[in-house]
Amino acid sequence: EELAAAEAERLAAATAAMDESARQVARETARQLREWQDTPDSPEALATIPTLRREDLETRNRIIPSVPLDWEGARVLRPRSAGTRVLLHELPTNGIAYVDLAFDLRRLPAEDLPWVSLLSRAMIGMGTAREDYVRLSQRIGQHTGGISIQPFTAGRLDDDAPAAWLVIRGKATPQRIPELCEIFRDILLTTQFDDRDRFRQLLLEQKGGKEASLIPAGHQVINSRLKAQYGTADWAAEQLGGLEYLFALQGLSETLDEDWPTVVTRLQGLRERLIGRGAGLVLNVTTDASAWPELEGPLREFVAALPARADRQYDWQPTLGPHHEALTLPAQVNYVGKAANLYALGHELRGSDLVALHLLRTDYLWDRIRVRGGAYGGFCAFDRRSGTLSYLSYRDPHIKQTLAAYDGAAAYLRELPLSEDDVTRYIIGVIGQIDDYQLPDAKGYTAMARELTGDAAAPRQQLRDEVLATTAADIRAFATVLERAREAGSVVILGAEEAIAAANEDGWLEVRPVLRG
Repeated sequence: EELAAAEAERLAAATAAMDESARQVARETARQLREWQDTPDSPEALATIPTLRREDLETRNRIIPSVPLDWEGARVLRPRSAGTRVLLHELPTNGIAYVDLAFDLRRLPAEDLPWVSLLSRAMIGMGTAREDYVRLSQRIGQHTGGISIQPFTAGRLDDDAPAAWLVIRGKATPQRIPELCEIFRDILLTTQFDDRDRFRQLLLEQKGGKEASLIPAGHQVINSRLKAQYGTADWAAEQLGGLEYLFALQGLSETLDEDWPTVVTRLQGLRERLIGRGAGLVLNVTTDASAWPELEGPLREFVAALPARADRQYDWQPTLGPHHEALTLPAQVNYVGKAANLYALGHELRGSDLVALHLLRTDYLWDRIRVRGGAYGGFCAFDRRSGTLSYLSYRDPHIKQTLAAYDGAAAYLRELPLSEDDVTRYIIGVIGQIDDYQLPDAKGYTAMARELTGDAAAPRQQLRDEVLATTAADIRAFATVLERAREAGSVVILGAEEAIAAANEDGWLEVRPVLRG
């Protein structure tokens, strides 16, 4: 408020010092700026920029080596078995072995999902039957390159069930894999949950971190809320790490001392249902080709030592459906989102859709939301696994103006003149995203994610082929899809209470505060 008042005072003083001639100069300068913003670069200017041609682009997707193994070490190509899956990716890793363990979160009922991230933090940060959390941290640092635990959620492309897994990731040299496996065993099976003061510290760290991230990551917050309206996997992601998780943290921080024995029992129960071998476990290994024989024995012994778990999967059935929501917090900026699920509207994805969306992201939304609107960022995101298209703004001074810009995207696309060079430029941008550079561990993780979501190679190649074949007519045809999304879309806004109240004069938004107290 002090900064805003100081700026208003400075502007008022500057305006008072102007005579009519100076005011006219300011008006003319503003007019010229708007004209410059609205004028496309000339073909002559654009021709001076070096660029690729379509024929310079690779026509085939890059393949990540991925081989399923049976427990005898034989290489087999077969459908998923009923037991633990083992995926091996032989890549040049410079002598490092990357090991991922994915546990199926559908072993848990829906009401347990907000507790999963707390369980993850406790397993790393509360100590085990062997050592306290300080010594555990030291041991991890001495014998490994690090251990982390994170959820993975996504829609599946081959059936309607969500992919929802808790993934523990570790890395070490092949000689240290036995120590890595021993640490995995300790933190997964013997974490001590009964230190209330330590758990409170972890809880408050999680709560404070989520609250502190609301402003820096506000666009991600609203995107999570939007996507959660359209699919079970994204709804689960919101429970695991979105605002629903923050609300659960806020509530637990207020009641922790009242029912501490129940908290301990619940954490223990989560571990007992989730951690174990069977169809609910995937072992994913990325390493040099020569290293697997050294790794296989310790890893097989580790998995065999895990308790067998029932392969029951809960059928989460959340209440889904689009609705308009506004979330208030003390801020001077807003994060404005609008989304719709294109698959639910009957649309089937084509590669040209990705080209059209890249155009909107890099040209239209950048210009309307950031350059003209004054926001720090404006973009769109599309999840091809779920089908949800999201428009998002970042540190935005507006609300209604931004929503109007989103709704104008279809008309912009339909009326946009596009040359062959323009289309090629957007195709290059999409291929750059498809072929994004990845380090070996990221490649192995990507291959596992594709396995977990039924993301097969043939449809991905077809999508690439369609991207490369995109025409101006294909891009403009996507406007019809955007029109349907405009009418069916839902809105989520995170921002200043005053700005939200001004935009909600007729009560179309459901308003709730994010922070308590």
